[in-house]
Amino acid sequence: MTAVGQYLNFLRRFLWDNQFLDSNPATKTLIQMLRVCFALTRDLFDRSIRLRAMGLVYLTLLSIIPSLAFAFSILRSFGIHNRLRDVLLSLVEPLGDQGIEVVDYVLESVSSIQLEGFGVVGLIFLIATSVSTLQTVETALNEVWHVRVGRTLVQRFRTYALMIMFGPIIGFSAIALVAGLPFAGFTSAVENIPVLGSLINESGRLLSFVLAISGFGFLFLFMPNARIRFRPALLAAFLSALAWLLVGFIFSMLVVSSGRYPAIYSAFASLVLFMLWIFSSWLIVLLGSKACYLFQYPDYIVEKPLDLELSLEQKEYLALRTMALIGRHFYEGRVAWTRDALAAYLGVPWLALEKCVDNLVRSNYVQAIAGDPPAFVPSRPLETIAISTFLE
Repeated sequence: MTAVGQYLNFLRRFLWDNQFLDSNPATKTLIQMLRVCFALTRDLFDRSIRLRAMGLVYLTLLSIIPSLAFAFSILRSFGIHNRLRDVLLSLVEPLGDQGIEVVDYVLESVSSIQLEGFGVVGLIFLIATSVSTLQTVETALNEVWHVRVGRTLVQRFRTYALMIMFGPIIGFSAIALVAGLPFAGFTSAVENIPVLGSLINESGRLLSFVLAISGFGFLFLFMPNARIRFRPALLAAFLSALAWLLVGFIFSMLVVSSGRYPAIYSAFASLVLFMLWIFSSWLIVLLGSKACYLFQYPDYIVEKPLDLELSLEQKEYLALRTMALIGRHFYEGRVAWTRDALAAYLGVPWLALEKCVDNLVRSNYVQAIAGDPPAFVPSRPLETIAISTFLE
């Protein structure tokens, strides 16, 4: 066994040692975060997650001009569109001079688009492009959460409309505040003062980190069509923000500082670097969403990848047990079961329970009732259901 393999085995045994079960809450949280990082490092080599990130890169390149044009028109109505360049430069800072070229080209294309001359058809196209982008991101995060059912049309309209209308304003204001754009004059006046200048620089870095946590937390909480708790989303956003800063530092040191990409790709160097940066960013988002899923369902933080597929006999038993529990609570007038409650009570993997409940709903044995999360009741009297027909 190589030295790397021995080190990984030692780390695996250390993280999954049972001695941490009796530790204090802070130690348990730290060990859980380390376990999640170990699992995410293993998932980083998963081909499917990289393919999703590549697909999102293509979608970003396809929709960046229309989406920014729509956002630019919203910001222009508030008179703050002139600072858009500074905000975009802060997002692609690790790209250095190549990032400046990309931002200038994008803004030149965006400024040439006049929504007033587009008419109704052009406006519909821009809105449809933005909605398609959000829907694709939602689908990618739903796959991470093993969610098979997306939002309804009404839910999508409500959620996406809020993001499209108010997202650019809130995001621009937050990034501009962190970048110090409203206080640029004051900052330049005091930056030469030894103590005060250092404090301002450090507070700017801290605010940038807090903004990154807020942005990732918003994505993890509201984009997937799942009921996500705040604490798992916060922990995942913290790890994602750390990864964002680390990747940005490595990117700027190894890619931009080397100066080899312009020599190899010539005029395409800026585009290549921009695509690599977008790929890294989406990879962080997908892995961060997976971290949120693992924090919320810690039973899936396993030492080694496991095949959680149930056998046919186990599926039959799970279906009978689930149907009996749902029927009993309904006939006794008790609180209806949810997916999370059933999975915790039966002690089965959440994904297996979800498949079971979906089959029962599709076969018209149970039905979901309004609620967040939805609960389930029988859709027909239990005494009219034959066991043989049910198993078939």
